[in-house]
Amino acid sequence: MALAHYEILEKLGEGGMGVVYRARDTRLARLVALKYVRAKDAAARNRGFDEARAIAALNHPHIATIYEVTETTNGPVLVLEHLPGQTLRSRLAAGPLSVAEILTYGLQIAEGLAYAHRHGLIHGDVKPENLMFTADGVLKITDFGLARSCHEGTVTLNGEVAGTPKYMAPECFQDWPPDCRTDIFSLGVVLEEMAAGRSMPEAFHRVVGRATARERAQRFASMEDVASALRSIEEAPKASLCDTPAILVIEVKAATPDR
Repeated sequence: MALAHYEILEKLGEGGMGVVYRARDTRLARLVALKYVRAKDAAARNRGFDEARAIAALNHPHIATIYEVTETTNGPVLVLEHLPGQTLRSRLAAGPLSVAEILTYGLQIAEGLAYAHRHGLIHGDVKPENLMFTADGVLKITDFGLARSCHEGTVTLNGEVAGTPKYMAPECFQDWPPDCRTDIFSLGVVLEEMAAGRSMPEAFHRVVGRATARERAQRFASMEDVASALRSIEEAPKASLCDTPAILVIEVKAATPDR
């Protein structure tokens, strides 16, 4: 498992496409995440390098950075930015988010995805497990292993639907060509999950409803539109973002007799 000048410290997670370790770059004295891509065949090996190229083309504060990619006898290894914060999934398990947090995190995800879309890339697997926090609490999008070019004609790998069913748009199960609206649907599910059990502005529910419309023609036309809608809610008067309605109390004093 040794890799050049990287000292592996612990296993961070494992999925169908590979395993991720926290490691130390002994040359630069910094922590990194090493993603070992499972490469059972040439197609899997190529997907690992495709992911590296996809991330390398993106430079955005809400997208995890890739430092380099190298190859071992078992397949490609991606050297990624280490994000010491927990995943959004872990944060949700710890307790409900405030309305302000929901809007802030939702906007950060939307802005990162909008940037990827402008560069011709669909993420394809937007879910809380692939959203991680920096030490400063900034949310970043990770794991572009299922990313697709906007010009690719399928959302399957080796004839099988690729992704996480709960967050996948209906058209993904029909082998339709992907576009930005597939990521919009996934983000809508994430937004709904973040807001579970919370009283939210009606405008927020309209955003979620439109993002998760079964017919993708009825969804937002672009991720920029989603970000704009969330930003409008975030910038609304604070009173409209309260979890519970404000109650106006008017004190009525008894009239005193004239003297």
